[in-house]
Amino acid sequence: MPDRTRSPRPLFRAMSALSLGLAIALGGCAQMGAFRDEPAPVAEERAQARAGDAESQYRLGMRYNGGLEVAQDYTESNRWFERAARQGHAEAQYMLGSAYYAGRGVAQDMAKAEAWLRPAAEAGHDRAQYLLGSIYLNGWGVEKEPAWGVRWFGKAAAQGNTEAQFSLGVALAAGIGLDRDDAEAWTWLTLAKRAGHSGAEPVERKVAERLHAGARARAATAARNWKPAAADGGYADRPTVRFVQYALGQLGHRAGPSDGIPGERTRTAIAAYRRAAGLSGAPEVTPDLVERLRADLRARAAAG
Repeated sequence: MPDRTRSPRPLFRAMSALSLGLAIALGGCAQMGAFRDEPAPVAEERAQARAGDAESQYRLGMRYNGGLEVAQDYTESNRWFERAARQGHAEAQYMLGSAYYAGRGVAQDMAKAEAWLRPAAEAGHDRAQYLLGSIYLNGWGVEKEPAWGVRWFGKAAAQGNTEAQFSLGVALAAGIGLDRDDAEAWTWLTLAKRAGHSGAEPVERKVAERLHAGARARAATAARNWKPAAADGGYADRPTVRFVQYALGQLGHRAGPSDGIPGERTRTAIAAYRRAAGLSGAPEVTPDLVERLRADLRARAAAG
């Protein structure tokens, strides 16, 4: 007589394990079949991406992002973007940061957006600079820093980013994060309008009403002679100098107009601020100076 008191669980577990293994094997075969049938360029990119090539990882991410010879899959695109972004690929950092910014294939998370957009912006990526400026200007997921946000708008605008040109023009016209400057605001709004920004013309028209003929003529000349600048994520450019001038003025050090031109008054104010803050170094715009100014502006805003 068979022993009916013995538990069938071991046999059940063995059969379950066999079924699971078979399912995994079949699924793997199906996936391999799908990859085997894909176009040669995709297969080559996938092989190189799996081998760790950052550019291939980025390109494969773009394929999934746009549904280019593969099924569109934002989750899969972000997975490949992240692998490339962790290797310092600026375009992948922008795409991953913009995904978190917009909630594309991931839960919207502005803190993560900032973390990925920042290295791309520092590498000179104009669209990353524009989105990063929006984050700081509005305090989305980070401490609100309008002046720092406008600084990033300035960097992107200098490269010809239309949205940044419009946003910079509005900020200058309203005195948001910078001293108000109607003439320069008009210049940037004019450039944005010429590039096709639908919201630029009505704002440009209102700003023009505040300009006298001479100022408007100079602004028109500036717009006519404007040329896009090279990508720049550093600290010696005009938007950063203008941020320093504005910050120094807000903190009680007279640096002259916030025009982005480091003249004698700016250097004198930097020297005085360095002494007061206990910072060594020449009266120049450097990363340590900028970061200390940012911290002091945040403290000032928090104190009311």
